[in-house]
Amino acid sequence: MKISNKNDIINQLKNYKYKFLKSTLPLSDYYSLKHYDKWVLYIKDNKERLLKYDVELLTFAIEEYNLDLIKDIYKKYINYFEKDLKNNKMFLSIIASIMLLLNKYYPDYILRYISETIMITDFFFII
Repeated sequence: MKISNKNDIINQLKNYKYKFLKSTLPLSDYYSLKHYDKWVLYIKDNKERLLKYDVELLTFAIEEYNLDLIKDIYKKYINYFEKDLKNNKMFLSIIASIMLLLNKYYPDYILRYISETIMITDFFFII
């Protein structure tokens, strides 16, 4: 929302007041991810935050055609999974949950995801 006059400012403040009076702080939304680059970095550079804002961040990256961010997030997910298959499988479910959107914008990631996860799991079952 672009704030250009006094009424816009008042409306935006009411919106913030409503959000911050709740018992928990709001999760990231498209607006906060789009307008605050440091927020994106803050999320993606920490495993726990990446899990908390998982689908929102990856969906944002896909819809914004931010290929660098998609690649970075994807690599992090695969690396976390590869390091600990049992405890980090939730990273694969994040990718799986946005398959339709990923297929719509970047269908090559579907094949990449399938081949990488098969290679990782096959390797560990052989050992």
